[in-house]
Amino acid sequence: DNVPLVDHRPVLLGTDVVDYQIRMEGKVAFHDDHDGTPGKYKYAYNFQGFQFWFKNNHNQQLFIADPWKYAPRWGGFCTYGISFELNAQEKEGEHWPWNNNWMGPPASTIDGWSVIDGHLYFNIWNSPYRLSFEAHHQEWINTATARWTKFFGKLEAGPFNTVCVGHGEDRRHCTEEVTRQWTANSTSLGGNAICCDDHVCGDV
Repeated sequence: DNVPLVDHRPVLLGTDVVDYQIRMEGKVAFHDDHDGTPGKYKYAYNFQGFQFWFKNNHNQQLFIADPWKYAPRWGGFCTYGISFELNAQEKEGEHWPWNNNWMGPPASTIDGWSVIDGHLYFNIWNSPYRLSFEAHHQEWINTATARWTKFFGKLEAGPFNTVCVGHGEDRRHCTEEVTRQWTANSTSLGGNAICCDDHVCGDV
């Protein structure tokens, strides 16, 4: 069966999420000084209704074999925001909009990324957010995991970030309730399709 795309725009503006992890294999550090690598449309893959782009077939096949190993935690949204930016229903006096229908905040694919214990994480900027996260990563991960699981039922679930980025020429804030459509379509989504020009995906 065809699997409809929730969003025709690629995850994280088409950045290759596998490439971050390949670069950091065997390294003690959580981050290097390089930006994310742009993927290519010809190596697109639809996972749970979201389009991932990769720089080559090798990276695409690694992702297809084990998507949750390479998919960014919290859908590629900012770890700090998932951890600490609460909405008014979660805590009186808070004002952030983030909930299971409106996800954020932005991520930086340029200098906000980290690879920790084999998983890819993002924050909005390098300083102070990414650096603070790396210094206190277990606390942040535990807090974010609890909140994400409350929103979406489990860690390996939820929407992916397509346009909500905090750095570079394409900087924009999370002004769209982008997850509402995900919530409406989540029961029909699968992960075994290649993306086509009409934004409807056919089987690999």
